[in-house]
Amino acid sequence: MLISVCLAAECLNVTAVTSRRKDGEERMMIVISLQKTANYILSRRGKDGGYLYYQYQGIFDSSAEDTYYAVRSLKLLGIEPPKPEETIDFLKSLQREDGTYPSLRTAYFAIKALEELGSEPRKPKEAINYLGSQLERNLDRISGAEAYASSVKDMRPLIENGVLRSWDLTDRLYVVEISSGLSNLSMIIEALNILGCDISDGGRRKIIETILSYMREDGGFGASYSLIDETFHALNALHNLRYALTDLGRTVEWFGRCEDEYGGFKPNPAVKHSYLISDLYYGLESMNLLRLFPRYKGAHIEFVLKCYNDNGGFRESIHIGLSTLEATFYALSSLTMLGELRV
Repeated sequence: MLISVCLAAECLNVTAVTSRRKDGEERMMIVISLQKTANYILSRRGKDGGYLYYQYQGIFDSSAEDTYYAVRSLKLLGIEPPKPEETIDFLKSLQREDGTYPSLRTAYFAIKALEELGSEPRKPKEAINYLGSQLERNLDRISGAEAYASSVKDMRPLIENGVLRSWDLTDRLYVVEISSGLSNLSMIIEALNILGCDISDGGRRKIIETILSYMREDGGFGASYSLIDETFHALNALHNLRYALTDLGRTVEWFGRCEDEYGGFKPNPAVKHSYLISDLYYGLESMNLLRLFPRYKGAHIEFVLKCYNDNGGFRESIHIGLSTLEATFYALSSLTMLGELRV
């Protein structure tokens, strides 16, 4: 497979992709336009300076998440976000007067987007205090979740024809219904790093022990059941805590079993095939953290392009779906990690 991408300041050329079988026979041709992708992202900009994937004439409030996805995606395309001062003002406005945020996700994505734009929260110290309180709260919550999970007798997930199912006909609870809290820990620790806050050695050891307690026998991470997104969040948190990921040999092997030869990453080795672009992103990011290289680069590129929609955006599934800024960010990030999107 070959992608020929030329990005100039004023124009993004059409990208043509040809995929061939191992025997040399041409399999399919996919043509995408990165100019349309840029236009799609820019069309999601609201009057408040932020972005929202279902933005319509600025009548909806923008979100911190979509603003980060849009800003980062534009930069991956070599485009500076328009009127950045307005976007910065929007992101700073998400922090309340007392320094807190409406939610942890809002805080995390606002801080990440501001970093992309060379700025920081309007009250950095208060933001750090907010994240610190969230860290304590989430550590306490994880302890409670562990106690609850251990009280459930049968924690084995149900897999039918390679598809994960969380409920059967008797409404029996399976592990995929129980959150590990790894995602929250990952966001908090990364945001604190961005703001230049060092966690004490004692606190760092406690968090590392908590995260490692979620490593399953197969090498993945999760609440009694390994999943690729949970494993990524665990690795990202450990990386930001300066933990030596090279010690996680079983996790390396686990990712090898998740990588799909037909493109993408499976959420768990027991699932037959991949179909979500987010799982590909989690897989590639995790491989970078573990200093691994994907084995099926060409198939992964084709997988990304199968998620392309005619409006220039990308969808979450290879099968069907609307374009979102989140999926578009996953797509462009994956192409960049695969070395096929170069500005």
